[in-house]
Amino acid sequence: MSAGRAVKDTPCKLPTMPELPECTVSAQSSLDLVQLANTSKFKYLDHLPKQLLNNVDVALVVESLVLPAHSVIVMAASTVFNEILAAQMTDSAVNTPRSSALEVIMVGENWRCVQTALEYIYKRCSLSKGYSPKDIQISTTAEAKHLVKFGRKYNVEVLLDESDAFMCRWLKSNFEILECSNGSKGSAVANACAEERATIVVEWAVIAEGKSLFCSLAYCESWIVRNFIRFPGAHNELCRLSKESMLRIMKDLPGLCCHNC
Repeated sequence: MSAGRAVKDTPCKLPTMPELPECTVSAQSSLDLVQLANTSKFKYLDHLPKQLLNNVDVALVVESLVLPAHSVIVMAASTVFNEILAAQMTDSAVNTPRSSALEVIMVGENWRCVQTALEYIYKRCSLSKGYSPKDIQISTTAEAKHLVKFGRKYNVEVLLDESDAFMCRWLKSNFEILECSNGSKGSAVANACAEERATIVVEWAVIAEGKSLFCSLAYCESWIVRNFIRFPGAHNELCRLSKESMLRIMKDLPGLCCHNC
């Protein structure tokens, strides 16, 4: 990357949650859940031994579809799930049979997004336990946006880390492409593509600023500095950045002086 400012590898900060997401928790029979976990329908479970598959004890219900999981894993990965499930476990510790599982109905969530989130959660956990999950990678900026939203909502650090790392790679690989594919000499198609990617950069800067994804934010700000004049169509998004981010950008813009700001 040919940006003027150095990019520091700063870990993501998890913001505090003002309130818990809307979820309904109840006790259900674990028999059907165990059978479902052993059907090989779930990529995040297919690398685990049968003994662990038989220990699933949480059913995440999203859009009427059931995703089996282990309470100890999702609680360790998410402070929100930890609070939701711990409260239910405490309340039902005496009256709930050991053969029961907790059913969590996740209101307003997307089934594919939750399953992808579980893949990353189980990948990190399995690596620490010595298992070898199939490699998974974020493939599009749209997927990264969905995972960041879910990660922020449920305080899942691995999703913020993975999305931040993906956008850093995406910005690195597209940095020169964006600069070389715009301008009056380029074709209309190339200019339109560059304009679209410029909008992605600015939109991600807004997301990264709000979610404390400092690595990809630094790349976005560096790109904005180098290409500020070339893509006026993306300028409207800049007003959504914080004052601090705008001052950093203005400080590095050629011909602008921000000493008295």
